[in-house]
Amino acid sequence: MSSVNSSYQLHVPTTLETQLLDFRRRVWTIKMIEAAGVAGFSVFIAYLTTFVLDRLWDTPVGIRLAVLGAALAGCMIAPYYFHRWIWSHRRLENLARLLSRKMPRIGDQLLGIIELAHSDSEQARSRTLCKAAIEQVAQDAQKRNLNEAAPNSRHWMWSLLSGAAFVVALGLLSAFPSAAGTLFPRVQNWERMRAAASFSL
Repeated sequence: MSSVNSSYQLHVPTTLETQLLDFRRRVWTIKMIEAAGVAGFSVFIAYLTTFVLDRLWDTPVGIRLAVLGAALAGCMIAPYYFHRWIWSHRRLENLARLLSRKMPRIGDQLLGIIELAHSDSEQARSRTLCKAAIEQVAQDAQKRNLNEAAPNSRHWMWSLLSGAAFVVALGLLSAFPSAAGTLFPRVQNWERMRAAASFSL
């Protein structure tokens, strides 16, 4: 049985929780935009690379697959970022640790009161002191813009690069519709290989 009655147990103030959730939303947003930008840029650059190679020579299947593999590797940043920035920063204490990187004092204080709010033993020892500490840190946090502690991100740069590459790829696709499948081995090549295999049988 808990040493502190659940109806009297202290919690992180709503205002502070709202601040932390806003900070979390900011982190999630910029990092997933960044991931989408990197993934999109990888795909469009792969398309443009293959398009240019096809204008110079008959690009071998192996090179096409290598370019496609590089594009897929760039897309893998999305699941990595999802785990790194979303899955690993769901809880308030994770957000407090992230805040500590740029705002050490407030981050450490937030982590302390979050742990305090979850500690029945500390609250049983002196609930009044715990409540005062939590309220004091919550008041201090209200004076700060926690979004300023968001991790460095190049989401704007990657978004612009991805958008620019998309526009160029879309322009080339409109001008040369036959280039739509340049990321993949040409159908004719596959047909020839299949015909050769059938003939040999």
